[in-house]
Amino acid sequence: KPPQPRVLTHPWRAFCCARWLSAVAMAQTPVAKTPMSQFGNMDIGRGVRGVLYVICFTLLFLWATLGYFLVYIQYLPPDPTDDYCGITAFLCLWLSVFAFVDNAGEKRTWIQRWEEFVVMWVLTSGLAQIGWELPYVLWKVRWLQPIQSDKFLKPDELWAWPFWMYASGDTRYMRQHSSSHATETMLVISGPFELWAVWMLKRRLRYKTALIICALTHWGFFWANTAVI
Repeated sequence: KPPQPRVLTHPWRAFCCARWLSAVAMAQTPVAKTPMSQFGNMDIGRGVRGVLYVICFTLLFLWATLGYFLVYIQYLPPDPTDDYCGITAFLCLWLSVFAFVDNAGEKRTWIQRWEEFVVMWVLTSGLAQIGWELPYVLWKVRWLQPIQSDKFLKPDELWAWPFWMYASGDTRYMRQHSSSHATETMLVISGPFELWAVWMLKRRLRYKTALIICALTHWGFFWANTAVI
């Protein structure tokens, strides 16, 4: 009789054999290190760009935590500490311009540079809407409007130092202004959509939908801010 093929009757042996064949097949399949599209690699934060992004986010985090704490315990005065914090925040919030910086020997198209710029800009905006605008919208009427002066803070008002700092440049922020409050509320609602758009852009999922979300949220932002001035 011709030799019969060996049959794996034992369930454990069959399972191990299937896993081994699957591993071999995956090893032979090329895997892209970064998501691809017709525009090329989505390689955000590579090299020097990543270092610059980390520096900016770290400075913002330190001001929002350590700087705020030192003002709250009256180790630092509210003014002129607010000036240094405001200048740092203004410069760091423009971190998305570092998307146009190429590493040594790196060759990217302008579309790839603009794509990274959009991702970092919308990411920064989405984090700001949730981390900054959300508490403001919730606290404005009950706790922020009663603060009388935009020139100085009483010791029991130091908890509101970050918002008071912003209000020194935009007086609508701490007083009753329904249009401004509505604008900030709209921005809070747009924040999660912006982060969702960033996730889709990074993963190359529903690319056009993500770009439409970015355009709509920022069109509404610029329109609303110019309409209430």
